Amino acid sequence: VRAVCAANREMGGDGGVIAVQREFMRGTYNSSHKKRQAGWGQNYGAGTTGGDAEEGVDPRKVRAAKVRTCALSAEELRAPIVADELGQLYNKLAMLSALSDRTLPERLDHVRGLRDLVDCRLCVPADASEYHTGEGSAITVCPVTGQPLDGAKPFVVVRTTGWILSQKAVDELGLEAVGSEYGPCVADDLVRIAPDAEEARDLFDRMTARRAAAKAKKHKKAKKHHSRSEAPSSADRPAPPTEAARIAKLAADQVQSDRATNDNVSALFHESEKTASGDAKKLFATTAAFRYNLG
Repeated sequence: VRAVCAANREMGGDGGVIAVQREFMRGTYNSSHKKRQAGWGQNYGAGTTGGDAEEGVDPRKVRAAKVRTCALSAEELRAPIVADELGQLYNKLAMLSALSDRTLPERLDHVRGLRDLVDCRLCVPADASEYHTGEGSAITVCPVTGQPLDGAKPFVVVRTTGWILSQKAVDELGLEAVGSEYGPCVADDLVRIAPDAEEARDLFDRMTARRAAAKAKKHKKAKKHHSRSEAPSSADRPAPPTEAARIAKLAADQVQSDRATNDNVSALFHESEKTASGDAKKLFATTAAFRYNLG
């Protein structure tokens, strides 16, 4: 009996649950168990039975951390903010510095430059509401539903314009209305923010497909331009005879005729190429009458 009592004192007397777990501590139960999902154990997030013991940390906590910290520097997100094609958020100044110094870690090698990032357009929350899991105010709220970007609800960033919207707003408005209000976009332009593992794989596949298509289009355009450059250009083709050229030819023929029939004109020409140019003024004075009287 004493052994059983001693065991109960150590284990809490309730069948094996240690009474010092996190959900029994004052002020922590609500953050660990609020909005529990089906299949979560009673002690999900406690670290001993179910939940974290088998599945790891609370995914809501992970999302809450991702949407309020820079994916590069792990510092708190502060405007201006940029997002990449995989739904990760960065402090723009930190990203610019890393790109300039070429110090991006290998895990971010998909970011080739600013062209792979979009400037996020934020809607500042009216009040400093707390995160669902964690403290501090959200960096932005959905301009349609007013939901804060705190990791509790799915959000997307419009890749073409940078607007951050809740998935609920997209579902309720529809893609066409979203495109007309927050910039032209298609379904592929909506990137999930702080995605889970499966969503991240899907975003990576979409990014790879987009880049492959863009590369193929660029290669096709370059090939077409190269084929055009190989064709003879208009500058290389002989120019069609103009009226001035026709008159010049008639004048040359007239001079040749006069040279053969007029001794004065013939005397102006010499066999030597060096002296053939002669006195230009004298030549003009002698042949002017013939040049302008071709009829």
